[in-house]
Amino acid sequence: MTSMKDECVYFCGPYKGYCGKAEYDHDAEIFHGEVIGTRDVVTFQGKSPSGLQIAFRESVDDYLEFCAGHQGA
Repeated sequence: MTSMKDECVYFCGPYKGYCGKAEYDHDAEIFHGEVIGTRDVVTFQGKSPSGLQIAFRESVDDYLEFCAGHQGA
């Protein structure tokens, strides 16, 4: 179990009405997160906070594009 000082949580957004929550994996040296408030599992990852923010926005855009392409299907 990690101590509180070893935990790092990062919040992304809001972007197009969505937010994300990410945690830092010290072993892999990468942030990994999930978009909150979707019916599907939408994930993103980045090596830095700025890279994480870009990946979050790209994941939201991809998710919205996917949803638009499957309306009425």
